[in-house]
Amino acid sequence: MAPVTVFLVAIACLLAAAAAVRPLALRTNVPEAAWLIALGVVLRTTGIVPPATIAALAPFFAAVALIIVLFEAGRDMVFGAAGDQVVRARKLALAGAALVVPLVALFSQALSGLHLLPVWSWTHAFMLGALMLCTAPEVFAPTLYRRAHPGLVAALEREAALTGALAIAATAFCIDLLSLRVPVGKAYAAIAAGFGLALAFGAFAGLLWISAIRRVGPGRGVYPYTLAAILALYVVTDTLGGIGALAVLVFGAVVSNAGPLVGALFRPRGGAVVEAADEDFRAALDDHARTVEITRVLLFTYLGMNLGPPWGLLAMGIVLGLLLVVLRLLAARLVLRGVDERTFSALALGWPRGMLVAGLAALPHAAAVPGTESLTTLVFAAVATTCVAFGVAVSPLGHAHVSEDLSQGKGPSGHAPGTCLEGQGRSGRSRRRRRSTR
Repeated sequence: MAPVTVFLVAIACLLAAAAAVRPLALRTNVPEAAWLIALGVVLRTTGIVPPATIAALAPFFAAVALIIVLFEAGRDMVFGAAGDQVVRARKLALAGAALVVPLVALFSQALSGLHLLPVWSWTHAFMLGALMLCTAPEVFAPTLYRRAHPGLVAALEREAALTGALAIAATAFCIDLLSLRVPVGKAYAAIAAGFGLALAFGAFAGLLWISAIRRVGPGRGVYPYTLAAILALYVVTDTLGGIGALAVLVFGAVVSNAGPLVGALFRPRGGAVVEAADEDFRAALDDHARTVEITRVLLFTYLGMNLGPPWGLLAMGIVLGLLLVVLRLLAARLVLRGVDERTFSALALGWPRGMLVAGLAALPHAAAVPGTESLTTLVFAAVATTCVAFGVAVSPLGHAHVSEDLSQGKGPSGHAPGTCLEGQGRSGRSRRRRRSTR
């Protein structure tokens, strides 16, 4: 068959298979991400999707998927919340960063000593540690919402937003240091300018979007313009020497906090007006859930299709994934002292890596960073391992005792089942998203 025909058939099969995976994931409690990765492995090993097709599509698909994932990560950054769960999220994020970044860097230096990463420096090492920092709510949240108190899952989602922001900023900094586009001797000035342009462009674009929605309203025709604006923002910022990834993240954060920003900047009269405006901003992005869903399906399947040689890096990626699991359990032990077993089990399960890590892994090679040609093999294997480990942990074979009957008494967080916790991160948006995708 012609390459275009193969591509169309592959996409159709992927979407159909993904629809079949969801009920399977519900029955087995194994996350959809693990099933989608397995589907990608099957497609690769059977030759249904040839490796040449995968290699040809990789740069284009990775670029679009990264922008969608970055915008979604920015939307998770809701500011101004407070409460015990937010404090826990911050502590888990900081403890995770303190453990993951240096130890993953040391691990990668060991791989360099084994000649698996031949062109490797400490800047490369800390770049890898930074991009492996961010966790994946799209993997653990659907399962944990059925088995743990929503407040605990919200704490994990807020932690993911914090680690995502740290990972994007640190990874972009290291890429700029290593990139051949940055002149020798002017690296730090160029990096500062890149961060400044990204922050300015992202914030300005977000405020323009807020003003436009206040003027035209949240009609269903608004979302395509929003999606086009995100893509254009990335391209323009990157072309002018800024960090496109950071600009999209900032744009998403501004959009996510549109209601409070309207109250602070435009000072409408009455809290009801601000709340109504906030609903308008959320309604304008209702269709984004579909885009994220399709991106998630294709990205995890694409990840599975890329699990191949070099086999040494693939094996070490599995070891790296297991290291991330161990570091998560250690961070949870350090931070979650004095909590009951079910609370600890739920919060300790936040080790999976997912779409954001996979998207960030494509950035170094796209920026012509030397020595990163095979980095995606290592990272993708680690992501797949964390997803499979999570599936095992929440299955009957595992020991993650987080199940509870929320209809009786209080959940493990100590709150009544109907209580709405302060600082729940994106839990409310996650529930709205699930309703909109039914």
